[in-house]
Amino acid sequence: MEDRQTRLFLALILSMGIWMGVNYFFFPNTSTKKYRNKTNSI
Repeated sequence: MEDRQTRLFLALILSMGIWMGVNYFFFPNTSTKKYRNKTNSI
């Protein structure tokens, strides 16, 4: 049971790291602009 839980935890961390890396390398400026636009429109 613990082995399955650790594998799920590692898979979650790896997927989040890959997702953040892809966003950082492919969309370096758009993410900050979208965040600023969202905060201004609220």
